Amino acid sequence: MPESKFPFRGQGSYDFIFLGAGCATLSIVMRMIRSGKFSEKKILLVDKEPKLKNDRTWCFWEKQNGFFESIVHKKWDTISFLSDSFSSDMNIMPYNYKMIRGIDLYQHCFSEIKQKKNIDILYGEITQVLGKKEEVTIHVNGEMLHPDSAIIFNSILPKETNAPRIINLLQHFKGWVIETSQA
Repeated sequence: MPESKFPFRGQGSYDFIFLGAGCATLSIVMRMIRSGKFSEKKILLVDKEPKLKNDRTWCFWEKQNGFFESIVHKKWDTISFLSDSFSSDMNIMPYNYKMIRGIDLYQHCFSEIKQKKNIDILYGEITQVLGKKEEVTIHVNGEMLHPDSAIIFNSILPKETNAPRIINLLQHFKGWVIETSQA
C-alpha cells in the first residue's frame, strides 16, 4: 500500500475515498477489510499527516468484547460517585466502560491497512470539497482530485460558522489516569 503525496497515481480510479483518517474512518475501513467483501475495491484515505502521536482517547460503554477489544487500554466494571458528604461505588455490569488510546488505534489499524495493495494513503491538507451533481472535486495541498464515481466519506469537521440557528456540538471530557505503587 503506497503512501504518497502529489503527484500520485490514483487520479479518478477509486471506489471509495475517505477524507480524514480518524476513529470513524478507521473503524469503517477495518470492518471493510475484515468483511472480505472489499478486497477488489480501490480505497483512498486522505489525511493531513501520519498519525504518530497519542493525541486523544476514546471511551465508550460495551456489554461484550468488541471489535477493537485487543487494543482496549483500560476498562472498568464499577463507577464511583464521590463528594464531601457522599461516596458510592456501583457495579455497572453487564457493561464495561472502556478506553482506547489514540496511538493504539492508529498503530493497530494502519499496520493492517498498509498491508493491503488495494488501499492507498495520501497525506496532505484538504482545503476544499466541491460537489456539483455527479462531479466532485477535492483540493489537497492546492492540487485537485477528480474522482470518477467514487463513494466519498467526509469526516472532516466543517470550519466554524457564524451563521445563526446553526448548532455546533463540541464535546470534551476530562479525566485523570492515576498510577500508584499500591493497589
